[in-house]
Amino acid sequence: MPQPVATNLCLALTRSCTRRPLGHGCGPRILLFLPLVVLLALTNPLWASGDGPRVHGPSPIGINALMVHVSSLNDANRAFDPSLVTPNLRFDTSIGTLQYARTMELAGRHVTLTGLLRGGNSSRASDKPGQSASSSGLADPVIAASINLFGLPAMSLEAFRASTPGTTVNLFLSATLPLGEYDPANLVNLSANRYAFRVGLPIFHPLERFQRRTVLELV
Repeated sequence: MPQPVATNLCLALTRSCTRRPLGHGCGPRILLFLPLVVLLALTNPLWASGDGPRVHGPSPIGINALMVHVSSLNDANRAFDPSLVTPNLRFDTSIGTLQYARTMELAGRHVTLTGLLRGGNSSRASDKPGQSASSSGLADPVIAASINLFGLPAMSLEAFRASTPGTTVNLFLSATLPLGEYDPANLVNLSANRYAFRVGLPIFHPLERFQRRTVLELV
């Protein structure tokens, strides 16, 4: 059996949009332009669940972040999770994700708003009659908000640079909307066809041990 091939492509662009005198707008001030991270032909990729490291960490207000991620898994008898293997099946899946996040001040609180849109195609082939199927189009979009409850006042970029990060506690809310491609008669669907909600209290605590700076995150 040929080895499955997993391909990942990630692009992230972050821009500062601080207040300036009338007529200047946000300006072309680009803070971070993260290069393309290309991982090609990885037969043993690392997979993890969750939102990612330091997603709920401190940040200044007025930041706009746009992220594009493309994942592809071909000629495999499993989905993206390598622990879920299905014999006598072949999966070919390509999913693209567009994510936008903005940090702002709302009622004196530091708030991060995020929107996530996914789409692509997925197919499965089986040697059993009636077990092959495919689906393409949009998946369920996700909207989320992270509201600081403790430890992170709304700060501009200049004030944030001069500050020392401390322990922060946020209120995290997210909703998955059943707006993606779904066919009840199909074995493969990009949509779950149901609402899903998450509520959390992410805690971010900086640590400095062995002359190295790190953080402890609880979500």
